[in-house]
Amino acid sequence: MRSDELWLWHGGGPLRMRLGGQGGTPNEAGAVEAMVGGGIERGEQPQFLVPGGSWQTAEPAGEEPVLVTCVVAPGFDYEDYEGVRPE
Repeated sequence: MRSDELWLWHGGGPLRMRLGGQGGTPNEAGAVEAMVGGGIERGEQPQFLVPGGSWQTAEPAGEEPVLVTCVVAPGFDYEDYEGVRPE
């Protein structure tokens, strides 16, 4: 994805975000992990910026569902996307 993504947590459990570098393939050795959630006292943060061009994953950190918003700027275009596309 060429554009930056701002992930905003709204409710539920925390979301585990992992960044795997930039370039043609993910870089597990240099991976960065953050917990996006409302538990600031537990090291969670209510928002997280994924720089454009970064490989990323996002998954609930526990059993509880998670409600987040992802804001993309400049706007999203499928031509800039690498990964699984919806049918």
